[in-house]
Amino acid sequence: MKRLKIKDPLRILITYATMISISIPFVFLSLSLGKFEILILAFILLIAANIRNQVSVERRFQLECIPVIGEGLEVFRSLEEHYTKFVPKSIAYYLLYPVTSIISFLLKKPFIKDELSAHFSLIRWMILLLIIEGSTSYFKIFSHTDTLISYSWIYIELLCIYFLSNLFMIPISSLTI
Repeated sequence: MKRLKIKDPLRILITYATMISISIPFVFLSLSLGKFEILILAFILLIAANIRNQVSVERRFQLECIPVIGEGLEVFRSLEEHYTKFVPKSIAYYLLYPVTSIISFLLKKPFIKDELSAHFSLIRWMILLLIIEGSTSYFKIFSHTDTLISYSWIYIELLCIYFLSNLFMIPISSLTI
């Protein structure tokens, strides 16, 4: 049996502390903004992370056929494949992922295209969420206000969804691997 080094419990403690420190503001902001669909998406991601750790690799491939949970498992499979090729970045990199990914992409870092394609399933769900949320907000607000206020509100709402999703889901999915 392999003994854990003192560094491993410390790493686990830091990972869980980071996940908790991300989760509390995420849930608070999502509830106060009324973004329940983001919470549902995050819950699905956490269920997939738990399933991933509980079942064998063969069973995971079978479970990827399930429509919603399968997408979450696909995210983790592609991330696992990515992190076998490239060393994961620091926790700070993933906590600031909306900014650091864009900077890495502009600087043409070799790992970023592969990492973005690994996150593509998750990003695809976030884009779908942005489109649905943006269009419903537009029709709710546009009839009661003038055009400039409506567009400004929708822009701010889309930014909130984007940053809430990326500041929670990307670090959680990367840290659970």
